[in-house]
Amino acid sequence: MKNEEFDIAVVGSGCAGFQLLHELSLQPDWKHQKVALFSDEQALQRSWCFWAKGEQALQHLITKSWQNVTFKSANFSKTENIAPYKYHYIAGETFFNFFKSDFMPKQSNVEVISMAVQHINKNDTGFYVMGKEGKSKAQHVFSSLLANNNGKARFHLWQHFQGWFVKTDTPTFDDSSVVLMDFSIPQSNDVRFVYILPFSPYEALVEMTVFSAAVYADATYQDVLTSYMNDNYPAATFTIEATEKGQIPMTDAPFSRLGTAGEVLIGSAAGMIKASTGYAFKRIGRDCAQLAANFKAKKGFEWLTSKRRFKFYDRLLLGILTEEPTKGSVIFSRLFQKMPIQTVLRFLDEETNLWEELKIFAQLPYLPFLNQIARQWTN
Repeated sequence: MKNEEFDIAVVGSGCAGFQLLHELSLQPDWKHQKVALFSDEQALQRSWCFWAKGEQALQHLITKSWQNVTFKSANFSKTENIAPYKYHYIAGETFFNFFKSDFMPKQSNVEVISMAVQHINKNDTGFYVMGKEGKSKAQHVFSSLLANNNGKARFHLWQHFQGWFVKTDTPTFDDSSVVLMDFSIPQSNDVRFVYILPFSPYEALVEMTVFSAAVYADATYQDVLTSYMNDNYPAATFTIEATEKGQIPMTDAPFSRLGTAGEVLIGSAAGMIKASTGYAFKRIGRDCAQLAANFKAKKGFEWLTSKRRFKFYDRLLLGILTEEPTKGSVIFSRLFQKMPIQTVLRFLDEETNLWEELKIFAQLPYLPFLNQIARQWTN
C-alpha cells in the first residue's frame, strides 16, 4: 500500500464505521473531503434490533417492524402496543449489502483500504494509521478500535446468544408481536431467556440469550432451543434455515471519547453499548449524527454519553446479575409485570424523568439493590 494523505480516516467497516460515513455524506461539503475507510473483512456481520419513534435515518434497511411487544415468565404473560414506538429489525445481510453494493460505489471521494489497523499515532502534522501493509496520513481519524486507556471495570458480563431462523410447515407464530423476553425456560445460575422475532406465521428467529461471565458451548444453546420448540410448538414441524450467534460486552468500565493518540472513538470503543441491555444500534446512530454535525461546524467532538444516574442504575443491575444472578429473572419479571412496556422501553432508552424512575424502582424487589448500594459504597 502506498503512503497517502487523507482529510478523514474511518477505521472499521462495521456498524459504527458505516453509520458515520452515512452521516458525514449528508453534510454539504462531503464531496470535497478525501476519505479513507480501513476495512477489516473479519468484522462480525450481525443483525440489530431497536425501538424508535417515527422515520429512521436508515429506514429503508429495516427488514421487519412490530407494533406489539410481548413479555413472558413462568407465572404471567403480557402483550402491549408500544405506540408511538415500533420495534425494528435490520438484518446484517441487508445492512452490509446496502453499504458495500449501493452506498460505497457512489462515494467517489472514499477509498476503501483492506487492512487490519494495528496502530494510530499522531505528530504535529497529523495522524498516521498503520498496519502491516503500510501507513496513511489523515487530519482526522474516527476509530472503532478498542483503546487501551479505558479504566478497569468493576463488573464485566457477556450477553451471549445463539438463534435459529426456523421455518414451519404450518402457521405457528404470531407475527404481530415480538417476544422481547421469555423467562419461562428453566433457569440456571445465570440470567437466560428466549427471544423471538416472528417474520411471518411460518418463519421466525428463535434465540436463546444469556447474561453470564462465560460463553456457553454450542450444545447448551441447542439443547435449550430444541426443548423450547418442542414444548411451545409441539404440533409444528420445523427446519433450521440459518443460525446466528454472538457475544456483547456488558460492563461498567469507563470509556473515553478519544483514543491514546487523540483519535475520536466510535461505536463500542466509545462505550455506545448500553451496559445493562447490550442494545447499541440506535445509540451508535445518534452518536454518529452528532459527530458529523460537529465536524461540519468545526466544533469539538461532544460525547453522547449516559446521564450519571443511568450509569448508576446500570452498575447496580450489573452488580446484581454478577453476584446474585438468580435475582435477574425476578427483577425483569417484576419490572414488566408492574409497569407498562412502553415505560420500560423509555427507561431503557434513558428517556424517563427522575419521578418516573422512582416509581419504577418502587415496584422492584428492593433488597438486591440495597445490597448492591452498600457493597459498592464500601468498596
